[in-house]
Amino acid sequence: MKSAFQTQIEALKSEIAGLDSQAEAILETANAREDKATTEDEQGVFDTIMGQQIPALEQRIANLEAQESAQARRAAPVQFQNKAGTELVKTAEADNRKGMLFAVQAHALYVQDGSRAEASRYLRGRGYDLAAWTLEQPRGSVEAALDNLQTAATVAPGDTTTTGWAAELVNVKQDADDFRELLRPQTIIGRIPGQRRLTFEANGSMKVKGQTAGVSGAWIGEGDAIPLEALAFDDITLTPKKRATIVAVNNELMRRGTPSALELIRDDMVEGIARGLDATFQGNAAASSTAPAGIFNGVESTGTVGGGYAALDNDLKGLITGFAISNVGGANRAWVMPEQSKIAIQFMRDANGNVIYPSVAESNTLLGYPIVSSSAVTAATIGLIEGSSLIVADELMPTISISEDATLSMRTDPASNLVAENSATPPVSLSTPVRSMFQTDSVAIRIVTAMDWGMRHGVAVDRLTATSWS
Repeated sequence: MKSAFQTQIEALKSEIAGLDSQAEAILETANAREDKATTEDEQGVFDTIMGQQIPALEQRIANLEAQESAQARRAAPVQFQNKAGTELVKTAEADNRKGMLFAVQAHALYVQDGSRAEASRYLRGRGYDLAAWTLEQPRGSVEAALDNLQTAATVAPGDTTTTGWAAELVNVKQDADDFRELLRPQTIIGRIPGQRRLTFEANGSMKVKGQTAGVSGAWIGEGDAIPLEALAFDDITLTPKKRATIVAVNNELMRRGTPSALELIRDDMVEGIARGLDATFQGNAAASSTAPAGIFNGVESTGTVGGGYAALDNDLKGLITGFAISNVGGANRAWVMPEQSKIAIQFMRDANGNVIYPSVAESNTLLGYPIVSSSAVTAATIGLIEGSSLIVADELMPTISISEDATLSMRTDPASNLVAENSATPPVSLSTPVRSMFQTDSVAIRIVTAMDWGMRHGVAVDRLTATSWS
């Protein structure tokens, strides 16, 4: 519903448009004459329109907009009747928990029926100025502002204490970093040691130099010429690939604004994002225009047959030897395997009943390299990655939206088939199974971000499949 201010402003803008048309008609009439000149009366009307009437209307609009902004700042936050009993509790405990900014935003959007403007007012009235500020920014504007903050700009310099400029940006980046730091340990990609992290911020695609061949140098005698060797490089292009996750949360939880409830919402969001990232990252699919390549794309081979310790030993030796032959550094290597494979190695014993690899249980390492295990990793596989060659770029902040009325297709591949599989002419019905948010008294939280990754050295990753010992 439009406010009284908006109605008056629209009426004044319509009046300005009419005056513009009137002035344009005067000029067109004059232009049709041979001398192209306006008459004295026409010029008088034109001057009045452009010099008095339109400026006066524009000033009235500016006054109304200023009055509307002042009233919005003074107004008490709106509470919708259908959200009776909902209240956001701001405490030091909540502030000290990492990544709460996005959970607070989701709660506020729920309370205010998805309206970002009303959610912002609701948050400001409860002291969550940072969460409110980020809701008020168009998508991408925070990234653009941060990019300007880090480069020479033709605007007044910002500082970290000036409200409305760099202070918010610094705090937003801190909370966004907190959220990402909370997410990374929950994902496979986040646990690879030594990786290099970049942020897209306001950039589109970014290019990173990858090395395809190195140099070794040579021993030379006194006065001998030094052999010339060439480093071979290629470009790795990282492009923001949109990753969207929908998490369904029951309304009983969303109605509560306590720190513990917000923490559960945040954890649901983290789990939802992590599950999708893991499935893609550990895969072997080629890159597409919408998704990054699986990190093991094009590098897989079959494990040793026969089972038992002998097969495992041969597989481990083969992966490590392959890295050695390719001269891949070993400071940040990590094993990537499914949970069941890790368990199989942990409990493997020799003929005397001794545990063969005690370090798996003691320090989560195997032959000196850390183990990154997950139920998302393809069964009966084991991979080896040199983390220093892994480049990961992501967006500064995810965008949060909510819906209580959506009907979700609870498939893992809805993008490929949102309509029923036997439908000849879509849309006929959603792919089953489906879940109505309204019918189940739930709310769908949609989290959209962007991410991409690549390897600077193609030989710094390898994986064996169909392992016989796991």
